[in-house]
Amino acid sequence: DLLEHLDLVADEGLREIVAGILRHAVSELVPRLAGMATQLIHNDANENNIVVDGAQASLIDFGDMIVAPRVCGLAVACAYQFDDSADPVRAIVPLVAGYHQAAPLTADELALVFPLARVRVATSIVMAALQHAAEPDNDYLLVSQQSFAALIRVLATTSEDLAHFRVRGACGFEPNPTSRT
Repeated sequence: DLLEHLDLVADEGLREIVAGILRHAVSELVPRLAGMATQLIHNDANENNIVVDGAQASLIDFGDMIVAPRVCGLAVACAYQFDDSADPVRAIVPLVAGYHQAAPLTADELALVFPLARVRVATSIVMAALQHAAEPDNDYLLVSQQSFAALIRVLATTSEDLAHFRVRGACGFEPNPTSRT
């Protein structure tokens, strides 16, 4: 349980943000994942695990592969697609739209993309602290942590509803699922 290792996150403010996101995941997101379509997912599609050669792209490092709700694979990729701007959602909208074009997402899956991507960033922060505590001389374990610390602060204040509406709209759904058209 990641919540048991929060004390390893040295920055108290960062620790509080990560704790809130992880608690929300346990209470709100995990129950919503039950019954969703599952598949084998890479579970670590980050810039260090994607090799691009011209128009060809390949994934490497299959050590984190698991069977999980398919939306989790997209959320992991989105976590690494976020940029450090004031509007990180802008960076994931094309990725979600492209995924949806190749493998149509349900409305329930689209509702989870942003919060699950935010959970992945929070998870990465705790896992890096845990792994670095076990291997303090291995600075590679901290390769993305400075940017993730800044990013999680932005994501924590980003409207989940607005992010949801934006990815829905990019996938051809009515942006606000409760609007009357």
